[in-house]
Amino acid sequence: MNNINIKVILASVRKGRFGDKPAKWIVDLALQTKGVSVELLDIKEYILPIFAEAVSPAYVQGALDDYANSAKNMLEQLVWWANALKEAREIKRQQQN
Repeated sequence: MNNINIKVILASVRKGRFGDKPAKWIVDLALQTKGVSVELLDIKEYILPIFAEAVSPAYVQGALDDYANSAKNMLEQLVWWANALKEAREIKRQQQN
């Protein structure tokens, strides 16, 4: 029988985080199961561009404006590229007929 490999990802990096407690509980519980190997992947141990502030930007007035504008710009670009691809496909289809 093959071992089941489980990766438990602890994604919170904030000071005073709670996620490490249930993550460790899940790891301990999984280790008690025969044929299961488990690894805790703590994002805090990796050098990543992550949000580690005490307060989520969702709770700060106007903090999400930059994110919203960026998302809007990316969506507009995506729509433009989708339309350009649609037009190119239509031109190709017409050329083949």
